Amino acid sequence: WFGDGQLSILHARPVTTHVALPPRMITPPGEAKSLYGDVTTAVQGLLKPMSPIGTDVLNYLISGLGSRLLGKDTVINGFDHHSPLLACEETGRLYMNVSVLASVNNMAILEGLLMMDSTYMPIVLDLLRSPDSGYTVAPSNRLALIRKVLWNAPIFRMFGSFAMSRFDSESRVALQNSFHNAVTSLMTRLNSDFDDIISHYKSNDLKGLSIQQALIRACQSACDFMASHIFPCLAKLRGALAEIDTLLGGKDMPTDVAALNLKLSQALPGNVTIDMSVELSRLAAMIRSMAESSRPKTAEELESLIQQKKVSLPFEACWHRFLETHGHRGTEELDTATPRFSEAQLDVLNMVMQRVTSGASDEDLTLRAEKEREEAFHKLSSIVRASGGEQAYKRFRACYEKLVGMGGIRETHKFETIRMLSVVRANLQKLAGILMQQGRLDDPSDIFKLFISDIDAALKDRQLNLKALIKHRGLLHSQWSAASEVPTLIDSRCKIIRPKPKISNDPNELLGYPISAGKITARVKILHTPTEKPLLPGEILVARATNPGWTPLFVNASGIILEVGGMLQHGALVAREYGKPCVAGIEGVVEKLKDGMLVELDGSAGIVRIVEPANIN
Repeated sequence: WFGDGQLSILHARPVTTHVALPPRMITPPGEAKSLYGDVTTAVQGLLKPMSPIGTDVLNYLISGLGSRLLGKDTVINGFDHHSPLLACEETGRLYMNVSVLASVNNMAILEGLLMMDSTYMPIVLDLLRSPDSGYTVAPSNRLALIRKVLWNAPIFRMFGSFAMSRFDSESRVALQNSFHNAVTSLMTRLNSDFDDIISHYKSNDLKGLSIQQALIRACQSACDFMASHIFPCLAKLRGALAEIDTLLGGKDMPTDVAALNLKLSQALPGNVTIDMSVELSRLAAMIRSMAESSRPKTAEELESLIQQKKVSLPFEACWHRFLETHGHRGTEELDTATPRFSEAQLDVLNMVMQRVTSGASDEDLTLRAEKEREEAFHKLSSIVRASGGEQAYKRFRACYEKLVGMGGIRETHKFETIRMLSVVRANLQKLAGILMQQGRLDDPSDIFKLFISDIDAALKDRQLNLKALIKHRGLLHSQWSAASEVPTLIDSRCKIIRPKPKISNDPNELLGYPISAGKITARVKILHTPTEKPLLPGEILVARATNPGWTPLFVNASGIILEVGGMLQHGALVAREYGKPCVAGIEGVVEKLKDGMLVELDGSAGIVRIVEPANIN
């Protein structure tokens, strides 16, 4: 009905499934719609929205890459529905604008989507190919974006650094050390910048560097190194994998050959995430070697022994080395608001004690996976030599050597970025303590509910009501936080796009996508968080998605089933590193399976078969 010039519509029931987007992500009527893919879930495994400040800081990293590749400071100019990649502070998500990226190279982006989240590949293909879908982007946009990249990005310099260098373990270690030293220098400068910012605030001096300026400078420096050194290596690795696929038959690759091909990427040396799990296993082995009478039974007992310095010197040294090397990491570590392992040490000790109980060893798993990788290489070498001759075999061997030599570097850029974010977190906590003493915050953690621009404004204006601002900032974010499920694909008119599930004629068969080869039969354990309940040795881990905080659980798991993700999802990568069968892309699998169900997991075919239902006892 109309009243006072306003149209009012009565809905029969409350709308409970709608999530809103900020205005800058919404396209006006008549304009082509944008299709947003949620990278936060598909790749990073973060199911709940990141904090406003965590997403805001992520924007600075994207800005650094944008400046490097597109010659544009995306933080200053702002993200909108024309941006190829954007971190949305209001929703706490990182999005890939599928429509914009597909306009540059349709097949390249679709292949990338398949790697990130297999379940959405068919529906995205249909939408982008349909002239009536409204998601297609004009060719002029494609040419404009290509022109930007070619004009602004130092493409040839990017590939020049490492294009001719050796792709062996010695080069990888040198590159990882170089990046580590570069980030250490950035961390030192960030600490100094924050000290100056806090000093200026205490003295009521409005001049000087802002937090935004300090972060932009640090993030751009980090992104310069990644663009000049890390990304060229990753590009060459991707090229090596593509050539291996071609040599093995490409799309016509037999199933058994594809299963062996998956094993070529497992147990690659130098993976910092796997190194972290190995360190946890070493700590667990030291505890198992203790006399029964003095051995701690719980993580709390172990924590008490460490605090009282009643552990052995080798254990103490190993524990301090772990915190020094991996203390900046944590569950949902991409979010600056999330506590680090160094702050939540009891969580780490729980991981150690789980290994003590299970007796499993990451080192043993890695050695076994490495042996399987070498066996797969030799079997595939015979196939390539038989089908393509000696020249094809030499190409295959060269690609494999590149993979083994440099493959472990794929986690390095994230590892070092998280190191830098840990310094940002520590300094924001320090600043929050000062603001809380002045009555401007109710709790130190409230600072993570703001944007960086809000904090900069508060440092210049002591009358700015931060408590009211926090309440305002949380309106849209709280809606997304309360949502039972964050959409993986949503368009610029707030329409949630859902995948077409793969359906089998057999009601006891669930169809997904093959991620890591192998076949096992075991009972499943459904987990929504890594600390929800123990995963017993030999159980199959079932989760919607996983992030690095879940990695220690993989040592007990006999296999992994994921609802979300593709070949690049964290759980998929770790499953292949350990040589454990993995299937992804089964819609609603955390509801379809129940704890205790006996299933056959076929990671080579992408099939999960229910052998028997859960035992109610």
